Amino acid sequence: MSDSHITPKKHPLVDDGEFAARVQLSFADIRKELTLFENELNDHGSLIRAEVFRLPPFHDDDIGEWPEHISVDTITGDDAYHIAIAHLKSMDLEHDHSNRIIPRLPGIICVSHPDPLSMLARLATINKKKADFHQMVLSSHSNRDVRFEALLRSMPNVVKLKAFRGTLFANRALYSVGFTWKNRRASKHLTKKQLLDMLDKTISYYEKRFPLSEKGEAVHEEKRVISQYPATSRFLMTRPLRVAPAMNLRYIKDAPLYLGPDLKAPVDMIAHSPLFVFNQNVKCHPLKPFLADEAPKPKVIDRPLVIKRLSVYFDPIASAK
Repeated sequence: MSDSHITPKKHPLVDDGEFAARVQLSFADIRKELTLFENELNDHGSLIRAEVFRLPPFHDDDIGEWPEHISVDTITGDDAYHIAIAHLKSMDLEHDHSNRIIPRLPGIICVSHPDPLSMLARLATINKKKADFHQMVLSSHSNRDVRFEALLRSMPNVVKLKAFRGTLFANRALYSVGFTWKNRRASKHLTKKQLLDMLDKTISYYEKRFPLSEKGEAVHEEKRVISQYPATSRFLMTRPLRVAPAMNLRYIKDAPLYLGPDLKAPVDMIAHSPLFVFNQNVKCHPLKPFLADEAPKPKVIDRPLVIKRLSVYFDPIASAK
């Protein structure tokens, strides 16, 4: 072997030209299907009921924070319908936010239509095209960071989670829809290197988008703290996820599926978007404001806290193994 330096292994880049053409065409197809769905509703549908629950805007600083209160603004009728359609079609970056906080709009839209099965089929088609778009991005490269950078170069204003998430609709006759709040946790074990890599990505994000932000310097300080730990150190990142609106669907007993058996009828889900229902008025239990005093508190983690922002704890037991 020669004395020349060994070049570190790099992940080959995605062919930007070919990838951009494919994802842009696929995304345009999704937009077209959404427009056709909206036009069909406007031309041949009539509103039975529309009710959406608008939440206050969330920001990056809210990640990992346990809110004391979340207000709910209930909107009904035509206004609710138009807000729901705009939410369904919104897949672009808003203002100067990162795409880590995705707006949610729980609600229910009941529409009368002469051919309800065709409307459900349209929604199923939209979801299939969204799934195909997602799979196209996933299959572009085995490395997640390379995929993300390629998508960002090809479609800089698209928020991938908005583009990937499906429309919500009932595939059977409903008895009622109940809205509530769901508390969830995310837990992940990290090596020192993995944690430092994560912090480096955050630093890079702030340096590119907000170079004068004090938040970038705060992350540099977090990195200095972690750098002092031994290489064999292990960490636990466990934090409450953002409190999420959820909905529970109760179906009429023995109600048949409207579409084929390969399409599941949802029961309990995060209410990121309004639920569409056709030719049926549904009993609705509205979403009430979130009150921390009435919600279960997250359990206390019995480990030293090292990064408050990310709820990262040093794990002495795992580190000793």
